[in-house]
Amino acid sequence: MKPRPEETGDITDVEEDAGAEQTEPWTYGRTLRAKTVTIGICIAAVLWPVAVAGVGVVVAIDASQDGPVMIEEEPASAAEQSLGSVAQNYVAAWLAADRQDTTDLDRYISTGDLRLPKTASDSRNLSAANVEAIGEGTYQVAVTAEVKTSKSWGPHTYQVVLRTVGGTSIDVLGLPREVAELEVSGKKLNGYSADVTAVDAVTDTVSGFLNAYLSGTGDLSRFTAPGAELKPISPAPHKKISLAYVVANREAPEKTADGEQIHVNARVKLQANKETTLTSDYQLTLTARAGRWEVSHLGPDEIIATAQSAR
Repeated sequence: MKPRPEETGDITDVEEDAGAEQTEPWTYGRTLRAKTVTIGICIAAVLWPVAVAGVGVVVAIDASQDGPVMIEEEPASAAEQSLGSVAQNYVAAWLAADRQDTTDLDRYISTGDLRLPKTASDSRNLSAANVEAIGEGTYQVAVTAEVKTSKSWGPHTYQVVLRTVGGTSIDVLGLPREVAELEVSGKKLNGYSADVTAVDAVTDTVSGFLNAYLSGTGDLSRFTAPGAELKPISPAPHKKISLAYVVANREAPEKTADGEQIHVNARVKLQANKETTLTSDYQLTLTARAGRWEVSHLGPDEIIATAQSAR
């Protein structure tokens, strides 16, 4: 089944731009004639999901609530949302094209000279992950997607180059290209200025706690402070949890005094099964006792309240 791209902007016109011929290595040595997508920027800003890059979203887990609390840090600009929307739909159209059907892809480029697959790729969960300015009015947009190869679904990342024209239209430059999966450790929350990923005393506690809390692996009480009323999620939603990094509000001391605290943000990869991997942030307060760190609080604190942007 080939999903059709869902247009989220108000695309009012698609026309050939006679001056936008591009010859790039990824076009098989042929000349691609770009097409101009005229998009209602304001409407796209309202309708397109805020998950596009440029929006910092933290999944803050509060033990007192049933589910994650989404904290929006910084809204994306209308231009970023429009670029992300076009890139996402362009990649979807590119993956859905085959020798028999290029209807969606024809909206973005002329496909007459393209070598297309006999069978289109099945894709799902496409999302614009990053918008980067690379020149005057020119942007590179990363789009993540799950693509089915053989019998399994796997994560893939594609890059698209777009050019804005007069603030009212967007040119597609060349074809999408697949790149390595985006690094999950690229953005660390401001407010947590110390990287403590290499501090075993901290990461052992954080890793042990989150594995017990999210996957049911191990005894949660081994990693919690006395009086902390924390229980593992049941049934366990994930099978495997791995740390990408841990940052803290200050450096972790080599020797701890009982009652001493540090606040950490742990970025983790959560794997529910072979086909589904998520990335999430967890805020923990660690309290020292008997020479080790224990989790005394799970959820947002005064540090996350000031961590309004990513770096």
